[in-house]
Amino acid sequence: MTPAAVSSSIMSTFVDSQSETCAQLDLPWDRARLAVLDFETTGLSADDAIISFGAVHVDAGRVVGRSSVYGLVRPVVPPSPESVQVHAIRPCDLENAPSLPEALDPLFVALTGRVLVAHAAWVETGFLDRALLSRGLAVDLPAVDTAELAWTHFGLPRDPRRSPGLETVATRLGLPIFTPHHALGDAWTTALVFLVMARHRAKDRPLLLKDLVAASNPDRRGGAEPRRSWRSRKTSGTGRRSR
Repeated sequence: MTPAAVSSSIMSTFVDSQSETCAQLDLPWDRARLAVLDFETTGLSADDAIISFGAVHVDAGRVVGRSSVYGLVRPVVPPSPESVQVHAIRPCDLENAPSLPEALDPLFVALTGRVLVAHAAWVETGFLDRALLSRGLAVDLPAVDTAELAWTHFGLPRDPRRSPGLETVATRLGLPIFTPHHALGDAWTTALVFLVMARHRAKDRPLLLKDLVAASNPDRRGGAEPRRSWRSRKTSGTGRRSR
């Protein structure tokens, strides 16, 4: 098969799996099949692009490390010096990487039939939406957002302008931090953060995966749309780290 035919087959399988993905929502959280995703990008504006991805599977409440995926993506516009300072991916590191959409084929294989988990998931879903639109597709991707879960886990008043930083959350939970600002390292850290917070929520009552998805989207329930600003999330402390 040609590369184009392979990509077409992968995307067809991914789209066809969406009914399977939605069926996961009605399962207890620790019986569902999940994919924990992190992107490193050139920034968070509409003109920015993915430069690396990492994804880790969680099956039946356990991380499955052997099926994790990682890859680089050659963007149309090279990463800025500011973004290189964050993720340490230089333009020369991306010269031989595949470009979109070919680069994301392994990622869409990893996401097939699984519900997405991410920290400040609006970033990952936003870039995934754009990647899908570049292939002429539009898919509503349910997601669990560990940043949103962190507000209630720690009993903090939610600030719609900021997200608790991944490293801050992991540290407060007493968890290890895997290679910060590396897509696969952050995916591993997010996976552990997710497992701890999900198990805590499930201590006293049955917890379905759709309950975690609903808790990750408070603005849909309230009808308000939070301000999505890269600048307000740049730090690794209380805000979302820059990509």
